[in-house]
Amino acid sequence: MMNSAYRPLTLLVLSLFLCNHSIARDGLRYIDVHIHLRGTSNSAMLGHSHVNESSGGPMSRKPKGQGMSPKERRKAKMQKMRQKPNMQSPKQDLDGAARNLIKKMDEAGVKQSLIVVVPGPKSDEYEEKSLREICMKHPDRLKLLAGGAILSPYLQDIKAENVTSADKKRFRQIATQLIKDGAVGFGEMISYHLSMADHHSFQYAAPDHPLFKALADIAAEQNVAIDIHMEAIETRRPTPANLKRASSKNPDTLEPTIPAFERLLAHNRNARIVWQHIGWDNVGDMTSKLVDRLLSKHPNLFIALRVENRVDQVGGGGKMPNRLVDESGTIKPEWLALIKKHSDRITIGTDEFFFPVQGDQKDRPNQSFDATWSLLEQLPPAMRSKIGGHNAARIYALSKE
Repeated sequence: MMNSAYRPLTLLVLSLFLCNHSIARDGLRYIDVHIHLRGTSNSAMLGHSHVNESSGGPMSRKPKGQGMSPKERRKAKMQKMRQKPNMQSPKQDLDGAARNLIKKMDEAGVKQSLIVVVPGPKSDEYEEKSLREICMKHPDRLKLLAGGAILSPYLQDIKAENVTSADKKRFRQIATQLIKDGAVGFGEMISYHLSMADHHSFQYAAPDHPLFKALADIAAEQNVAIDIHMEAIETRRPTPANLKRASSKNPDTLEPTIPAFERLLAHNRNARIVWQHIGWDNVGDMTSKLVDRLLSKHPNLFIALRVENRVDQVGGGGKMPNRLVDESGTIKPEWLALIKKHSDRITIGTDEFFFPVQGDQKDRPNQSFDATWSLLEQLPPAMRSKIGGHNAARIYALSKE
């Protein structure tokens, strides 16, 4: 039995331990709105597992059955997308990846992360299912944004002018079911995704594609947000030489995205759309002036900030334009002014990949988790709380849970 003389001291130590533990838990107040989990090694990066490296990307794949008419090829594609998923997959350790993520979240004061399905040009219901299951194991820490793997083929394989009422009906059924199955929003939805290397995918679907508009309607009805990946391109022009050097999959011409994006935003003002990766600009058009104009004009637009450690463009294109910070890590004046002006519309989305083996994290040259979260240290406490977590809870309707 415990000596009565030691009992008060023991209770005091226990009380201090519980108090400190509570403080630590209370310190977890931030939300990262864009995180990827990979159950395999870091060689399977964004788009790698979805694209045949010998192909020219989703926009240049040659369909099977060269003798088919366009209508027959389209029918064959749709039938393939509607087949039951192939539940075979390489051995994965998503549990290990989730543990590493949660450990990092605890260190950074991040209470919740939104897990985003790696988007690819091929339908992959297995990945959606696997990530949904891992989020269900950690319901207080991880939430799923779904649709990137399953809905992307509809957007990229069906031309806007060829969308039928049957396509819209099927698209709606799938999207609605994703939310019923536990997703808290749609993501990562690809509009314009440049290829950073020949083993990396190029993907494109116009922001005002009829199915993007349909998704906006569904998101509004379900009270969820859409997470969108899109390069800022204001005008049609030749693709910069460095992007062509980086990957043969990139097209010869850049298609403008901003005019169509504005049409999507105007289509349904009740649809909350979060433009990801603000601060990572591969073209040169993602200026603070453009982002300010769009936020001022479109009340249903929100943004997620990202700082990538890489300061140079791919393919030898010189310094990356329009980064949020200078080389010392200090927020640039024009971006700081935008952050202060639109502090209710801004979130943090680090776009970091987490793997089951911690060494894989160190091998990645473009880690962005620490660099992005360090932005908050340069902001006033009230603004830090809003951008770090309160905005995300409101925009993604997480407080309803």
